[in-house]
Amino acid sequence: MKQPGFTTSLFDCDDSSSLKLETGSRFVRKLPDERSLGYLHKFYAPLPDGSDIALLRRLPKDYVDFLKWANGAALFDNCIALFGYVEMITRDTAPGAATAISISNENELFALMQRKRWDEGWTLIGGLGGWDSSYDLQVNGDGRCAIVAQEATCTSSSFNECMATIVNRLTPCFSCDGRIDNSYAELEAALSSILRPQ
Repeated sequence: MKQPGFTTSLFDCDDSSSLKLETGSRFVRKLPDERSLGYLHKFYAPLPDGSDIALLRRLPKDYVDFLKWANGAALFDNCIALFGYVEMITRDTAPGAATAISISNENELFALMQRKRWDEGWTLIGGLGGWDSSYDLQVNGDGRCAIVAQEATCTSSSFNECMATIVNRLTPCFSCDGRIDNSYAELEAALSSILRPQ
């Protein structure tokens, strides 16, 4: 499966500390700490070909293509989570056992808590978070992608366009060794800027 365009710059920090596992999982740039999963970007093993999961029918093609390339991700030291299909949830922190957050489990709750959005065709696929803020990342079967906060929503025409915007805004907040500003002020400003017109 072709690598999504928004991920290209995320491999700029790829070096000898990165891991590429036999499963297909890729962990980019080990951060200077003791966490076994302390990597700048984590891409989990691709969704196997022929996976027949009912929720796939609600997702736009570009997100399904992403799942076939990486079945979920954790980017910018866990500031962005992209959900994947996980059959068994584990608390194992070894890189070989690590998985994405379960899109199925999260959407069971989303369908109950956000019934109007669910009925309008929106599916929760991830989230963005800083110190004080958190945003949902949702896609619609018609292709649209939305970043949703309590006070505002920013909608893009596609998942790839939405992610390119997010990656462009957050990249200046991080070096290859992690977050630049330990006060989180730059990260919070970058996240809130996504919801403001440019």
